[in-house]
Amino acid sequence: MLKAHPLIVLADDENHSVMASGPLIATLWRKETRAEDVIKLGSELDKRARAYGRSIGAFMVVEENAPLPSSAARRAMAESLTRAAVAFLAVLFEGNGFRAAAVRGVVTGVSLLSPPPYPYKAFGKLEEAAAWAGHRARGAGLSQLTPLTVAQVVSTLRSVPRPR
Repeated sequence: MLKAHPLIVLADDENHSVMASGPLIATLWRKETRAEDVIKLGSELDKRARAYGRSIGAFMVVEENAPLPSSAARRAMAESLTRAAVAFLAVLFEGNGFRAAAVRGVVTGVSLLSPPPYPYKAFGKLEEAAAWAGHRARGAGLSQLTPLTVAQVVSTLRSVPRPR
């Protein structure tokens, strides 16, 4: 499946990496979540959706030690990602400890109070997130995004060498 949709690195710096594969954009947040990066991500989502003529999938991975986004970055997320042509958003918060569980809980709570206009869910395990994303993709007419394909894209995203 990946051969039909090449992997394209859209952004890569010490804070984050963004990769596209077909109708999916995956983002890895390593360190600081900057508002300008979130705005660019929203633009990339829209650009890719226009190229496909439909909403696309989005998958975010937040590394275990990544700090919570600043208020400016959270505002940018609320504005940019809510307007983006997204069919679904899966967010994987890495880590098994209390902090990771607390962050997943906060994000889930915020999405319940101010729900995005598309299906959204936070996860602690890649397998669960990829299965959910594959199910949502199928429902959105993006059948090429199987759970295996989504997991492969995320695994490839994680293997992008970190800039020095």
